Amino acid sequence: MSLKGKRLKKQSIFLLFIIPALAIFILFRGWPIIYSFILSFFEVNIISDNTFTGISNYVALLNDRTFLRSLWVTVKFTIIILPLTIIWSLIVSVMLDNKFLKYSNIFKALFFMPFVTSWVVISITWKWFLNAQFGLVNQVLGLFGIPPQDWLANPRLAIWAVIFVTIWKMGGYFILIFLANLQMVDPVLYEAAEVDGAGFWSKFRYITLNVLKPAFYVTIITGTIFYFRTFVIIFSMTGGDPLGSTDLLAYHTYQLAFQSYSFGKSSASIVFMFAIIVIVLLFQVAFFERKE
Repeated sequence: MSLKGKRLKKQSIFLLFIIPALAIFILFRGWPIIYSFILSFFEVNIISDNTFTGISNYVALLNDRTFLRSLWVTVKFTIIILPLTIIWSLIVSVMLDNKFLKYSNIFKALFFMPFVTSWVVISITWKWFLNAQFGLVNQVLGLFGIPPQDWLANPRLAIWAVIFVTIWKMGGYFILIFLANLQMVDPVLYEAAEVDGAGFWSKFRYITLNVLKPAFYVTIITGTIFYFRTFVIIFSMTGGDPLGSTDLLAYHTYQLAFQSYSFGKSSASIVFMFAIIVIVLLFQVAFFERKE
């Protein structure tokens, strides 16, 4: 067999392994997006045939104050939580990467454990912890003389409670990415910097941060995708309340579909959300490529 034939056979074998995963992705990810785009131009009726309405669903959403408020809450939520998660994960990962830290593997497991735990379990557990009457958080704060707070019923506190729990849950994923990149730092670089008289901050700025550039790219892009479509924690903890302060776009879309039964508008909301994420990601990729 010629070299070209062997290469073609090898590529065919690889393709056989890819096809099942690709088929599952198209079936459960690609087709729902395409079907949602189609439904967004119809007034969906469960009993009778759907009625084509053109872009009326999109116009209705843009004139809907609750939708615009939900969009703004989502944008604000993403802008706040993404840098906070990255900063927190970066600090923890640098500490865990310290060669003088004992039992570092245990700490790594503790930080990563929330990430592999179900969102529903995490959400319900923290909903109990944040309960205004018997929650563990208020009991601990009471030991320091701080009055109890109604964390999930106060519009100013509820979104911050969601942000805190989300960072606690997702931090393990970001920490894992940063740690993987930190493992690639050559210790010789630090030793050479110390010989030149560089302190901790100089080494962190000129060596560590440069090595972590790929990690920043991955965390920013994946974090944007995830946070912009956050749903489960809102569904399980707050239900979009109080006063819509935690009514993120994914949850609002769910309400349009399964509470208002406006499947056409909910499909248009999905398209809006998908388009915004794609546009933001394109800007991010273009920015990163220009930096390179």
